[in-house]
Amino acid sequence: MRQLNASTVRGAVLAVGAGLVACSGVVIERSAHAWGADQQQIARGDDRDHDDDRDRDDDRHHDDRRPRRRSATRSSPIAITSDDRFVWSVNPDNDSVSVFKVAFDVNRKIAEIAVGKEPWCVAITPDDEKAFVTNMASGTVSVIDTDRRKVVDTIKVGAEPFGCALTPDGRKLYVANQSSNTVSVIDADSNRVERTIRNVGSKPHGIAITRNGRKVFVTQFLALKPVNDPRPLTQSEGADDGR
Repeated sequence: MRQLNASTVRGAVLAVGAGLVACSGVVIERSAHAWGADQQQIARGDDRDHDDDRDRDDDRHHDDRRPRRRSATRSSPIAITSDDRFVWSVNPDNDSVSVFKVAFDVNRKIAEIAVGKEPWCVAITPDDEKAFVTNMASGTVSVIDTDRRKVVDTIKVGAEPFGCALTPDGRKLYVANQSSNTVSVIDADSNRVERTIRNVGSKPHGIAITRNGRKVFVTQFLALKPVNDPRPLTQSEGADDGR
């Protein structure tokens, strides 16, 4: 079951929609809204230098005081800050997280942060101050200060953590531990595991949380064997044969 309208391919980001703009291997969907004259000027490739001058002073934070409605959250290997200015993407092959600046169509990689072994999911707090990254081979979650772009804490969780999602209020982080068959609940303020939820099924993988934060849904990586399937477990669909 796929709910994302974006996919990541080896460090390249693809957003599906009209008006695509490519830059340095990154493709970002341009807003479908009508733009003002100054924004149209910024969007043109020959005005990138002018864009950098405008954006240098507030490169990391954007003062947007408009109230935002909370939305449901879900696990993903890619995340965008609440002000739509930065995209974060995990790199499992080189144990890092890349940060792309996408404000004003700059579309440029500005940082690569080393994390644990085989990062597979990233979640950013609603205030854009922290990023959490699950490291499957390390059995940990890296906590990144987004302002300094530096790992400031490492949280030990279950075996092979994969999907993670923050509650819409940003207070709790839920982490699916594939080989422990558990979900870790982390206090996002103190960066500590509050409790471990068991009996969530075999190989918990993805996580989604409702807008009010009252329900957490967890997918299982392996399919359940159909009741009338005569094949042995080693041959039936969803069998863990090590491949």
